[in-house]
Amino acid sequence: MNRLYPLIMILSLIINSSFCFADKGKYQTPKQSQQTKLSESFTAMNTLARKALHEVIRAEPQQLGAVIVSEAGALKLFRNGKQVASFPIPTPLEYHQLKVFGHMTLALVTQLQRNDWTKEARDAWLESFLLTGYQVQNELTHLNIPRKLRVSQSLLIRETLNLAHKVQKLKSISQELIRSYGQKIVPLLNDGFRYSAQAHIDIIHKQGRALYALLSEEERQTVRAYNYGGRGARVDNLILQYLSWLVGEGTGKESLRVIFSEGITDAKQAQSALARYSVETRIADLIFSIPQRLYRDVLGDATRDYLKTFPKVSEAFADVPPTKNPTQ
Repeated sequence: MNRLYPLIMILSLIINSSFCFADKGKYQTPKQSQQTKLSESFTAMNTLARKALHEVIRAEPQQLGAVIVSEAGALKLFRNGKQVASFPIPTPLEYHQLKVFGHMTLALVTQLQRNDWTKEARDAWLESFLLTGYQVQNELTHLNIPRKLRVSQSLLIRETLNLAHKVQKLKSISQELIRSYGQKIVPLLNDGFRYSAQAHIDIIHKQGRALYALLSEEERQTVRAYNYGGRGARVDNLILQYLSWLVGEGTGKESLRVIFSEGITDAKQAQSALARYSVETRIADLIFSIPQRLYRDVLGDATRDYLKTFPKVSEAFADVPPTKNPTQ
């Protein structure tokens, strides 16, 4: 459900309540009928509520105060909707290089768990994988990473290539074989993850210091942080965790001051989304005393309570026989 809908419902109720005190003679009560769609008056009320919300959202950026935005490879400081500073936070090359080793493991496991291709097709793919894998292995010595990490990642590649060779001789591949491989390589993957995270955060932290110097004492207590992008990791997101630390919360999670939006790819959309979030949390606080209430389905609590009265599905549908033809 679009988050706009529950807000429109609430605004409609608020506005409609004013009619209770108006001159009832001016309004005609419609006759009961078998309606299949909203009446003109109901539709007009929805339009009125939607317009009210959009007008407030358009004006909201000028009232946002200080906002730190992670955008297009930079940490940016905005005040009341206007950018005042930008600090680049380039992703280190080592991050991309180490990420390739993770992609190697995922690619191999992804293909090995398939059951929709022949052994000939699998062997052809493995030949290509091994050829590229040995080329990657040869380049490992040229990476600008600590020696200990290089040894770890060399072992990771070796285990991956060994598995590829092993399955070439097998007609079928068991899950036990893949799980055993996973137990060996997860600690090695974690070595790369740890180095990548620290290298990335160190770059961000240097620019975070420069940005923090531009905030007043009052702004440091109230500044919000906003991160947006396409679909990606939302839980434990690297930049989100740093932004949580930077605003003084340190939980590493989303909050009223640390906001994350998915499916947004440009600055104009991002500013509109942040303005909407600001307006919706403020309105929800005024109505429900729960700022993030509109970010849950407004029918959620009532639905949960109602479903508690239901028996188990096997009991409720005990008289419904299973199909004998599941291909239909």
